[in-house]
Amino acid sequence: MDTVSVLLFSSDAQALRQRLPPLPDGVTIVSCAPRHAAPEHLAAAVAIAGYSEDIPMGVYRHAPKLRWIHLFNIGLDKFLDTHAVPEHIALTNSRGVGAGAMADHALMLMLAFSRSLVHWVQQQQRGLWERAQYGHMVTLEGRTIGILGFGAIGRQVARRARGFGMRVLATRRATIAGPQRGDPDADALLPMGAMLAASDFVVIAAPLTAETNGLVNADALQRMKPTTYLINLARGRIVVETALVAALAGGRLAGAGLDVFETEPLPARSPLWTMPNVVITPHVSAGSTTVMDETADLWSKNLEKFIAHEPLLTLVTPSRGY
Repeated sequence: MDTVSVLLFSSDAQALRQRLPPLPDGVTIVSCAPRHAAPEHLAAAVAIAGYSEDIPMGVYRHAPKLRWIHLFNIGLDKFLDTHAVPEHIALTNSRGVGAGAMADHALMLMLAFSRSLVHWVQQQQRGLWERAQYGHMVTLEGRTIGILGFGAIGRQVARRARGFGMRVLATRRATIAGPQRGDPDADALLPMGAMLAASDFVVIAAPLTAETNGLVNADALQRMKPTTYLINLARGRIVVETALVAALAGGRLAGAGLDVFETEPLPARSPLWTMPNVVITPHVSAGSTTVMDETADLWSKNLEKFIAHEPLLTLVTPSRGY
C-alpha cells in the first residue's frame, strides 16, 4: 500500500487520536498546531482533517498530493466562505454527528415553553409558591411541529416529536416546488409558507447556504400564527434577527428558543437577552458526553474508505453548500 500521510489540525488532536482504532501499516497521522504545518508535512500530505477554523488558508498551494479534506464541523459556511476547494479534492464534513443531542435540545426548548419552565424557575428564584400558570400550560400531544431542513438533525427531531404524539410537517429543498408525501418521518412535506402557517412549533435545522441566508425574514415570520414558537439550532443568519425581535416584541410570535445568532457571541446590547419570551443557549446544542466519540468514529470510517478507495461518507458539494 502507498504511504498515506494525514495532517490533523485540531487542539483536540490527542483526544481524537486516542479514539481511533489501530491504523493500517503505511498510514501516518501528523498532529499539527491550528493553522500551521511544516512545509515538508504539507508536501507529503494526501489528506487533511480538522476544524474549519484550524486549517491554514491556501493549504492547497503547498500540498500537491492532497486528495481529501475531512472537517470535524457540521456547518460548512465558514469554511466555504474562506476556502475555494479544488475540484480534484474530496470534501467531507461531520454531518450527523451530534444530531441526537441537537434533537434533544430542540425538544428541551419546546417543553420549556409548553410547560412554562422559565416562569417556574423565576418563581423558584424568588421563593414563591404560586400556581396561577397551572391552567395555561399546554401539552405537545396533538400539536404540529414544522421542521425547516430535513436532513439528519431534522429527522431526529421528527422522530422525537412523534414520540410526543405530534403531527410532523417538514420543508426541504425538494419541496419548494410543491407538497410531497410518502416520507416515513413526516406526515407531510410542504413548501415553507404552508409549513409555517400550519405549525405550533417551527424548528430550523437547515444548513446555511446562499438559498437559506435570511430565508426566515419578516414575510416568513408573518406567516406564522401568533401562538407559534420558533426554535433555531442551525445558523443565526438563516433568521433575520431584527425581524425576529420585532415579531417577538409585537406579539406576532409567542416565543423563540435560540442556540445560534447572526453575531456570536450574542452582543450584550442585543434586546434578545432581556425578552421574556426568549430562551437563549450559547451555541451548545450539539454538545454531549459522546460528541467526541461520534466525531472520531465518522472520521475513522471515512479514513478506512479513503485508504480502500471506496466512496466516502458525508461528501459535500461545495457549490450547494452542503
